[in-house]
Amino acid sequence: MKTMKKKLALAMAAVIAAGSIPFMPTVLAKSAKEMEIVSFRELPDGTLYQQVEYGTKKRSLDLPRYLYAEIREVYEDADDEDDTDEVITATASNASVARRATASNAEKKTGTKTATATPSNAAVPAATPSNATPSDADEDNSGDWKRIRVNWVLNESFSEQEAYDGEVPGIYVFEAELARDRYVLGEAELPQIEIEVLEKEAEAEPFVWETEIDGVRIRLTADPGVFPEDAEVLAERAEENPEDSVESSGNAGKAVQAALAKSATGEQAVMEISEMWLFDISVQDGDGKTIQPDRSAGSAELAFTLMDTGEDAPEDGEGKTMLQLFSMERDGSEVKNLSEQTAEDTVSTDVERFARYPLVKLRAGSVRYVAKIGDTEYETVGAAVQSVAGSARTTIVMTGDSEENTSIVVGGSRQIVLDLAGHTLTGPEDACAVIIDGPDASLTLKDSSDGKTGAVNGRAGGISTQAGGTFIMAGGTVSR
Repeated sequence: MKTMKKKLALAMAAVIAAGSIPFMPTVLAKSAKEMEIVSFRELPDGTLYQQVEYGTKKRSLDLPRYLYAEIREVYEDADDEDDTDEVITATASNASVARRATASNAEKKTGTKTATATPSNAAVPAATPSNATPSDADEDNSGDWKRIRVNWVLNESFSEQEAYDGEVPGIYVFEAELARDRYVLGEAELPQIEIEVLEKEAEAEPFVWETEIDGVRIRLTADPGVFPEDAEVLAERAEENPEDSVESSGNAGKAVQAALAKSATGEQAVMEISEMWLFDISVQDGDGKTIQPDRSAGSAELAFTLMDTGEDAPEDGEGKTMLQLFSMERDGSEVKNLSEQTAEDTVSTDVERFARYPLVKLRAGSVRYVAKIGDTEYETVGAAVQSVAGSARTTIVMTGDSEENTSIVVGGSRQIVLDLAGHTLTGPEDACAVIIDGPDASLTLKDSSDGKTGAVNGRAGGISTQAGGTFIMAGGTVSR
């Protein structure tokens, strides 16, 4: 009997204890937590719509590797994917948990006052898109905004080609795809980028101009940009009397002949001008201003071609016809050789700046020497004089008649003995035949021939002394 009473007492105690246990919640385990993209930060218009030049490579397109997205966490319940509420149950195991504060018993003494936590004074502001948007300075880690990696895939349905080709003009539409599956799309839509490849620009044409003057075709060509599109070429023949080109070219003909004589060395054939054209060529821009080639943009070339020469291809040897091009400053101060002597009908030159262009037709003959110093022979007496260096007394013996194109100048400290040896020395038309210049310079004229026929024929003057030069007449004759 006592034993039965004891068992009943224990049972009653257990019931009383159970009734005093507080109601405690238990949250069921979540089956999943997903990161949902709520929205994307809009791309600039310059990225969404792009016009690119013909030939632009895909790697050069503005296709961002990352987008900025607003993220939120989404919980899915194990029993019901749409139910995100917590499930609360009471168990015996939580009976030992201390009683928790509720809205009715959350009074907390503070000094002599009692503060009660209520919904009105305990609310905490929640992050929303309006107050959680990151600034440009902290977009990687601010609030619920994250930088999301994406790939860009061509949408063939909206593109004019099945694959992007920068050399095929048209519209290409790229769509963004998430590069990783750790995020899911909510109502957010991935952006599209529209690319327009423009038509290929027409390539600039090279500059080409040509004309024909007195049987010579002149052609000027240049790379694009060397001259402006509205450039005008001016070309004219400088001679007043085309029938007698050598005579009408005046100083130009003499200057060219002197350049030819200066360049002739050794056994090179004597070249005489049979015909010459002097062309003045310049280029002006649209405003009429004279311009020079823009060498930074490319090169320019001038070519001169003899038209309808009616001649067979020349053969080597005496009588061969050659063509050669020179340049001459407009004031006649300098003559330059621009081309080699050629048997072709065309000569050309690279143009750095425009000038006058003497084009000469040459005829070759046998080498003819008219003077010598010892065993060395010279084609002109003037060349022999100029070869003398120092003040040693030097004898020059004429071996043939000579017609000089320029005055023979005995200058410096040269002591020259000129033996006419029965030959005639003819001076230029517009200057003295011989000029002795300087107090230390001297010329002795003699004639060692039996017939004593040696003479100096000065068409514009025989022999002149300047600045104290010395002339000794030991033979021969001098006439004006």
